[in-house]
Amino acid sequence: MHQSHRLPRQPVRGQSASAGLYRRGAAPAQSSGAHTRYFSRQGRPTSRGASRLGPSFWQRFSATAGRCWAALTAFSSSARVRQTCVHGGIFAFWLLTFGGAYAGLRALDKPVSAVELMSENQFTTQRLIDELVPSGPDTSFYLYDLRQAQRTLAELPWVRSASVLRGWSGKLKVTVEEHVPAFAWSDVSEQNGAGSVNGESRFSAFVSKDGSLIELPAGEVYGDTPASLSAVENLRSTIGMLPVFEWNGEFSATQAQSNDFLVQYDEITRVLETGELDLSVASLRKSAAGSWSVQLESLQSGVSDASVPVSFELRLGSKDLQSRLQRFVTIYNRGLHRDASTIAYADLRYTSGLAIGWQKQAEQDLTDKKLQGLGKNGKS
Repeated sequence: MHQSHRLPRQPVRGQSASAGLYRRGAAPAQSSGAHTRYFSRQGRPTSRGASRLGPSFWQRFSATAGRCWAALTAFSSSARVRQTCVHGGIFAFWLLTFGGAYAGLRALDKPVSAVELMSENQFTTQRLIDELVPSGPDTSFYLYDLRQAQRTLAELPWVRSASVLRGWSGKLKVTVEEHVPAFAWSDVSEQNGAGSVNGESRFSAFVSKDGSLIELPAGEVYGDTPASLSAVENLRSTIGMLPVFEWNGEFSATQAQSNDFLVQYDEITRVLETGELDLSVASLRKSAAGSWSVQLESLQSGVSDASVPVSFELRLGSKDLQSRLQRFVTIYNRGLHRDASTIAYADLRYTSGLAIGWQKQAEQDLTDKKLQGLGKNGKS
């Protein structure tokens, strides 16, 4: 009977003899017809190329990849992580969308060929628009900053609103609405005469027909280009021919004060028209104490019926303005109009009647007449 031979085993330190591998260097017994086999730690047979001390490289790689995938799965299962991923995806979508649109506009872009002024204005000319809203090969039609162009135009003191839009054939369309000056607003505290300094017109602001008070900045702050200087000169020249609202410099010009002037101007004009006086308001002044005075002049080109210029001051005071105006109209129509060209001022700050201040030439003529009358009486 054939007897089998058991291979002597040397257990690995720390393990039982039945669970360990043969210690390195312990060769198995040789027998006729027997095959050499290698066993892993678990007792499973392995191929000849595998390591006898542990798992193969691909086993370790597979195990590591599995652990990474499990960690990534557990991380992505968090609600906050999912929300962050959603927001990131949305951001990436819009970034790609706008980036593509921008790239497309740049590819199809063209320069602004011209800027056209679509409105008819008194001070804003086409030449000024060409200076303030640039065009040409260095500009971009689709990427043009329209808001900046509108702000540039709106900074002009006489501009009420401005609109800049894209048109056809690479052109920009500009529409400007201007303030229409109705009255000049003048600081007379340091001026010689109404609204002038050393014979030159100087106005700190103007009142538009809608009642807006537009202050003019000091100095040439509109630019030194020819069109800008021409527009400013045209504005000042136009204001210089308007009726003047004057204040004495002890209080600043405000919107409320301009409205107060407009109310008084409308009332004075209404009384003059109702009384059928051939007079108009040249300027209206208010002192710091609230006393009103108005400069009147001939309605027809500054010439009265006698072809003599008429211009005199009407002193109204600070109260009962309407009744005092009515008193002046009554006295003027009863005969004062005949000497209107010789009047320097008419003071109505009395309970009844008025005081007349005559011009110097009229006073001299009156004195000569009195002297001539005395001489004739003496001779006789």
